[in-house]
Amino acid sequence: MKEIGIYSLLISNCVLAELYSGAYNSKKIEEHLKRIEGLHIQNWLKTNV
Repeated sequence: MKEIGIYSLLISNCVLAELYSGAYNSKKIEEHLKRIEGLHIQNWLKTNV
């Protein structure tokens, strides 16, 4: 579960870096956010099911 949190943080940092650099690519950011959401769902399922 710890790996999921770290991976989620790395993806979040990718999103922030893209926004900060001005290289805003909504499709790419949307993909990152979906990955983060998927990781949180996986984590929830592992701990609650």
